[in-house]
Amino acid sequence: MRIAYASDNVQQREQFRTHLTAYFDRQPAESEVCIFDSPEKLLDSALDTMYDLVFFNMTYGERSGIAYVYKMRAFDPNVTVIVLRFTSEGRVECILTTPTLVVLDDFSQKSCFSMLDIAISQLNTNPERSILLRTTQDIGRIVPLTSIVFAEASGHKVTLHLTSGEQIEIHEPIKNLAERLRVHSEFLFPHRSFIVNAFFVSCITTDKIYLRANENTVPIARGKANGIKAAYDEYFKSYNRDTNRNHE
Repeated sequence: MRIAYASDNVQQREQFRTHLTAYFDRQPAESEVCIFDSPEKLLDSALDTMYDLVFFNMTYGERSGIAYVYKMRAFDPNVTVIVLRFTSEGRVECILTTPTLVVLDDFSQKSCFSMLDIAISQLNTNPERSILLRTTQDIGRIVPLTSIVFAEASGHKVTLHLTSGEQIEIHEPIKNLAERLRVHSEFLFPHRSFIVNAFFVSCITTDKIYLRANENTVPIARGKANGIKAAYDEYFKSYNRDTNRNHE
């Protein structure tokens, strides 16, 4: 999980970094906390990095933080964004852009942990995710992860194959794309030149993955078959648990 926060106040940045690090150290999933001294720098980083949870302040001097929320939504329409308003009474008002308002008594670890519990709960109920891609025509494309069947690299070219049959050539090395997708359990990495969405797998052999979406096959690198099968089995178990929970 990647978390980002932008504040032009040094004390707020350091305090928030401490709280976030302490909170996610207690969580089973790995996390990366990125702190920026301006909202513009956070948005610049979003060109190349997909975040799961983003925090902005309500104001940056005379600038409205809400304007940066809208810009962040242009990169990723489904990302969970939280706006923090620091009141003159020393309280912190936490606004999730669903919207929900959580008023914290202060910016202590206990209050911050309560806010993060609510944020993570919202994040876990929003499985539909998208990714911002820069095409070789230098056009930004927001693509739902559920529409990606597989990606392949050939030379310096990376092509995404979508459920619609469309193929998108992107301006990004496949190893970078793999790092961005690694936080999502549905993606398998059978070969350094391929990424596969497990949802579309029909069969896995010792050296190939067969896809049911477009009847393509993807090679499995030597020695990786057992690991790929294990990752697929884990994804399939999780998918069944989530599906059954949604129908309870």
